[in-house]
Order: sequence, then C-alpha cells, then structure tokens
Amino acid sequence: MTAQLNAKSNTGRELFSSSRFTIPIYQREYAWSENEYQALWEDLRGGLADDGYFLGLIILTQDAAGTKEVVDGQQRILSISLLAAALRDRSYADGRTVLASEIERDFLKTLDLDNDAQVPRVSFSDSDDAAAFNSIIDGTLSEDQKHPMAAAYRYFLAELDDDLGQDGFKRLGAWTRFLQEGLYFAVFTHPDSSSAYTVFEVVNTRGRNLADGDLLKNSLLRITPDSERRDVYTRWSRLAAQFDDYHENSFVQFIRHVAMLDRGYILPKELHRRVTRGADADLLPSLLDELERHLDFYLQILDPSLGGPASDDSSRAFSGFNVLGVSAVRPLLLALGPDAEDDFQKALKVTLQIASAGSLGGVNLERRFSEAATSAASGRGWLAALTQVAPTREEFVTFLPRRKLRKAVLQLLHRSILQATALPLEVGHLQMIRPPVAPEWEEFADEEFTEAGMTLGNAVLTEKARRPKDCLTWDAVKEALLPAALDPEQVSPLLPLEVWTVGEVRSHGARLAEMAADVWY
Repeated sequence: MTAQLNAKSNTGRELFSSSRFTIPIYQREYAWSENEYQALWEDLRGGLADDGYFLGLIILTQDAAGTKEVVDGQQRILSISLLAAALRDRSYADGRTVLASEIERDFLKTLDLDNDAQVPRVSFSDSDDAAAFNSIIDGTLSEDQKHPMAAAYRYFLAELDDDLGQDGFKRLGAWTRFLQEGLYFAVFTHPDSSSAYTVFEVVNTRGRNLADGDLLKNSLLRITPDSERRDVYTRWSRLAAQFDDYHENSFVQFIRHVAMLDRGYILPKELHRRVTRGADADLLPSLLDELERHLDFYLQILDPSLGGPASDDSSRAFSGFNVLGVSAVRPLLLALGPDAEDDFQKALKVTLQIASAGSLGGVNLERRFSEAATSAASGRGWLAALTQVAPTREEFVTFLPRRKLRKAVLQLLHRSILQATALPLEVGHLQMIRPPVAPEWEEFADEEFTEAGMTLGNAVLTEKARRPKDCLTWDAVKEALLPAALDPEQVSPLLPLEVWTVGEVRSHGARLAEMAADVWY
C-alpha cells in the first residue's frame, strides 16, 4: 500500500451527493439492531438541536468509473440512507414534493449517464441486502418484509412522525438541512481499490469491534485472485452458517482450534496476527481447505447427537467432554482423527482425572492440550503432556470426595460406576440425598450444603425422574428415595444410618471414589 490516504471533512450532502457506493463482498450484511439505530436516532436528534454532529470515520476506495467501495462505515452509510428515505417519504406525505425530490437527489438516487435511469446510490454484493434496500428506495417495501433494513426504516419513519409534531413543515426542512449541512464525516479515500482489504484490516485491528472471523475472511479474500473471490466468499459463508445455532464465538473458536494443529498454541487475542503474519502466514491460503476438511468431525464433537465420521462410542466420549465443559481438548480430538476411538477414551479419562483435582480452565492447561494436539498431529505420543498434570490414583481418591461438582459431572461419575465404563449410557436420574433446602434436616444444616451438598457422596442415581414429594428428611429419603436407587448394593450401607451428616457424606464419597478410580484409572 504505497499510495497516501486522501483525508478530508465532508458534510452529509458532500459525501452522498458526490458518490455512488458499492458494498464489497468482504463486508458483513446490514447488521444493526434496534439498539444501534435507536442510539443513532437519539444522537442525531441531539445533534439537530446543537446544529451539528460528527458521525466518525468513513474509509473508501475509488475505481476508474468513480464508484466508491465502502471499506469502513457501511452500517452508518446505510442507516443514514434509510433515515433519508423515511424523511423523503414523510415529505411526500405532507405534500412537500420539491423537498422530497431534493432529499432523493442528494442521498438516495443518482443518474446513470449511460442510460438516463435513476439508480440507487448504494449497490450491494449481497442479494438480500440489495433487494431490501432497493424496495425502500423505490417505495415498494412490502408490509411483511422482515429484513433488518426494513425494520430500521420503519423505526425512523415512526420516530419522525413523533418528532415533527404540529409544525411538521418547518421541522422537515430543519431535518433536511441537518442531514445536508450539519452532519459531518471524516472521509479517507484510497485511490487504489486493490488495497481495500488491507485498509479494512488495518482499521479493524486497531481497537475496532469486528469479530476475528470477519477479519480472517477479509485477509483470505485479500490474497485471493479476483476471479476466485466469489467462490471463496461463498465457501467461507457456508462454513460460518454451520455455527449459527451455537455460541456466537463458536466459529472463531473452530478456526482457532484448527489453526493450532499446524501452528501450535494460539491465545484467543493472537489468532488474527498468528494466522496472517509472520512465518505462519504461509499457511493462510490453505486455511479454508483445512476448515472444510475438519468441519463434520468438529460439529460432531460439539453436538454428539449429530451424524458424523466418528463411532457411537466416540460420540459418548464427546458427550463426556461436553459434560466436563472442556473445549480445550478439541484440537487434540481433531489431531487424533475420527477413527481414534481408544484414544478418545484415554483423553476423557485423563481429563476427568484433572477435573477431580481442580479447575479445567486456565491458559496453562489449555496450552497442555495444545501441546498434546501438536504431538498427535505429528504422530508422536501425546498422552504424556496431560498425565504430567493429572493426579495419581491415590490423589484422585483423596481429592474426589471433597470436590464440589456440577450435577452433570456427578451424574457422569455415578453412571460410570454403575456401568463400570468411562463411556456410560444415559440411564437413571441423579438426585441429591440431602437437597439444597431442607430446614428440618437438623443434622445437616442448609448452610452446610454449600460445602458438601454437591459432592459425590451426597448423590444417588435413581429410577425416579422427580424427587418424591416431601422427601426433605433423612427418614423420608430412606423410605422413598434410596429404594429407587439403580444400584441397591451401593446404598445398602446407608440404610442402617440414624442420621445423614456431612461426615457421612464424606465417608460414602470415599467409598464411591474408590469405585470411580477402578473405572477412570
């Protein structure tokens, strides 16, 4: 990028009336929700009262035909266009046709000199955005149109109706004058359209709020020949869409986990830099192929109920990892490949061992999983990287009875004891012997539940999906809950007990920990 940026201040009229904008393929679709365009409306209404408002930085590039590609500022340009459309339509409704025509000429349409047609000032790579925007600009928006731009336009129209009040004639003129002369932008125009991707990337890695997935997509498109960009964009979009039903960061996490197979451990905040700069940047052209190759297997890891390349036993191992809440293991699973059924069980066992001794979170442990993944990807032994931080069997039996665990983890442990396998079937329902609230349980106070309630010894696997009614004392538990246990031998030592206290929880937990160790070691 050798050319200098040309920077100047533009009013709304100067920016819009002199431009035909195109939204390039690497930009996101129009994504503002009501929170964003409501905030814009409130800011603009305040700016109208103050006779001026600065709406920030716009970065453009310009092709030989004079069309300006929007590098940064798409959401604001489109939102101002939608407000201008609402202002135009309200002007038409009030009989101010000359004013409406001026708004349309300055902000919404321009003359195509090749065919004398009036065309929208903004064109799109995304067909849905194009259809919604053009229907608003042309006045053909249907009542059932659900596009975000349609929602924004209707919001601005409703707010204008409230704002104009009784003196609408004067207020329409004030709003028009404000958009033309009181709205300001800092506009940077780059003369080299091929540098748009670089400019976009620089702007959005300097404190701007753009997801790593978008930045990586942009970086990949930047190095892709023009003839292949549409195909690359479509492939990337299809990948991203597979994660729409998961956590908003799941797609970026997938990219990071795949990237770590060849690049070693990557901190979340370093993903974009590591993939696009330095020695690792040579791997960027193959990133899309890598993501597509691992997609089906990764989705099966995320949701073991999905069909995928791994076996049913492997899916039960993935369910175990999800119960433990450990996403850091996923690069290792990818490195092992979908056919590594025995290795998945080994990884699950050592992961649960680590969970019994402390938290599975933290950078150091995530780095350990990454080191194991790197070893597995290169065909070396991977287990040692994890067993170094796992407790011994003796430590496991000591730690486990006192560990406070989530109900799902306790359920996994009890099922594994019952079925003598680390890959148990989903049978039975976990009930807490002493429930969280039982004021009449004098020997085991409510406040003690915080210490010992969610531990291995206070849980039992039963055939009852719901706790029996009024089962809030030890006598009631012995009468109604323990007889429903799936493993009568496991609870038989409890039946002679006169009381159920924290001490009894610890003792029972120690017995269960020995049984669990037989499964997990």
